[in-house]
Amino acid sequence: MDASSMIPIGLDKHILFCVFACTIYILQFIRNKRWYQLIMTAAIAFSLTLHLSDSHSWFTVVGIVEAVLLLAALVISFVQPKLAKNAASAVAADMTVAAKVPTELTAPAAESTEPVMAEAAQPEETAVPNTAESTDATAELTDAPESSDTPTESEPKEESE
Repeated sequence: MDASSMIPIGLDKHILFCVFACTIYILQFIRNKRWYQLIMTAAIAFSLTLHLSDSHSWFTVVGIVEAVLLLAALVISFVQPKLAKNAASAVAADMTVAAKVPTELTAPAAESTEPVMAEAAQPEETAVPNTAESTDATAELTDAPESSDTPTESEPKEESE
């Protein structure tokens, strides 16, 4: 059996086809980053080896290699999107976990920010303050002089005799 009966197109047309197809697949790989496109490029380029020999066994070897490459491209075209989706969800989960980690554990805090971090870590009080305590605190803050006419709660009342 001669090569012309096994290969329906001539070498010159086969080379043009392979160059065109490999260029398209390489450009698509650069654009999409799909690994099956590189495998298809290798399979197309490997098909040129048919012109090396007229042996029937060589055609069988090339056919088996082509079938393995096409099967690999098919499997990878289905597997790669699932792996990318799992990787994206793992990255999102890592980012979620990283967002929940307190900043004290991830980076050493500067001395000037320690009080701010300590205040932020404490829960806010939601109870209504006692009015007597709040008036004492207000008096202390304003430093208003107390009148001597009215005794405070801590001073005993003096009775006039």
